[in-house]
Amino acid sequence: SALRLMKQNGAKLILLCNPQNPISRAWEKEELEQLQEWLPTVQVKLGLSYCGGKVDDYLSILKLVYESSESQLKELKTLYEQQDLKAYTIQIHGLKGQLLNIGATELSNDAKRLEQAGKEEDTEFIDANLESFVKKNRELLELLKEVLKTYQLIEEQVTEEAPVSDLSQVVKDIQKSLDDFDFAQASKLIHSVQKEGLSKEDAALMEELCVLVEDMDIDKMQELLNGYQKS
Repeated sequence: SALRLMKQNGAKLILLCNPQNPISRAWEKEELEQLQEWLPTVQVKLGLSYCGGKVDDYLSILKLVYESSESQLKELKTLYEQQDLKAYTIQIHGLKGQLLNIGATELSNDAKRLEQAGKEEDTEFIDANLESFVKKNRELLELLKEVLKTYQLIEEQVTEEAPVSDLSQVVKDIQKSLDDFDFAQASKLIHSVQKEGLSKEDAALMEELCVLVEDMDIDKMQELLNGYQKS
């Protein structure tokens, strides 16, 4: 990443600022300390470092996690209840990555252990730890909600779920969201379509997009979307 490259080149200081602010006001130390106080279970500085020190980008990722996690947690529990350990492992892998991206290292490590248990088909470990993991995630989501409300980032227009017959339009909307680098909106669109009765092929596409949007792999997502629109 750009941050790792900066470290390799000997960078000693990263200036945290708001790129949407025309005067590029740097965040005060007290403001960053306040954000850390609001999110005690998150290593805010670590999450910021993954965003190259850009606070607005970090807040956008917090918003993405807030808007997508609840449906992901429900899906995770459903997959495990169905004993679909392969899909369960893919789902927990995505959660592990997005938790690490915001600096929630303890929860990310919990997800890593649950992922390994899925690979090893260790249902005893999953039975003992999954509910606690889900509960901790929901507690984090409540904290994120308050932070996002403070920064006025969750008062957005609700997107209605699209019918299966109009999946092509949803794909175009997802593509537009990616063009605008609006991962939160792309994630919302993907999850809304997943609730519908999709064909096996379309469901597989949306499942793959779901994992990719969590990893913010825009190139691979656009490749899949372009292939769908040409088919």
